[in-house]
Amino acid sequence: MKFDKKIKTKSNKWTFKNNLIVKNFDKHVAKSVPLYSLSHDLTTSLSSFFLKDGSYFYDIGCSTGSLIEKIKKKNKEKKIKYFGIDNSKQMISYAKKKKLKYTTFLLQDAVKTNFKNADLIVSSYSLQFIPPKNRQKLVDNIYNSLNWGGA
Repeated sequence: MKFDKKIKTKSNKWTFKNNLIVKNFDKHVAKSVPLYSLSHDLTTSLSSFFLKDGSYFYDIGCSTGSLIEKIKKKNKEKKIKYFGIDNSKQMISYAKKKKLKYTTFLLQDAVKTNFKNADLIVSSYSLQFIPPKNRQKLVDNIYNSLNWGGA
């Protein structure tokens, strides 16, 4: 099966562990996922309500780190610690090349992540890639890791 001009999948088994996919990911997803750019814009806009000096922010399934980059720009006057989590070594490697200050990119399984108390945790378009038997565990972990009033 062929999606876009440069990304292919067989038997509906998606993987983001190919350097060609990583290089073209942001362009591909913006074209392939309806309202993807709008969802990033809305998340970025809402972030300023939840994030303050000393906040922790997590992006689960951060891919290339583009959402973190946008949220950092929106909240540049605040001292926030940013964490990007992805299980693709290639995505994390690509994101790290951006050298975003106060940002840690973690190659790990989000289900096994011990989140620090956060004011905002985002999982855009990634929960569907978590095996169904583990989704509730992740959602519970996220909820239990939020500061009062967090999202």
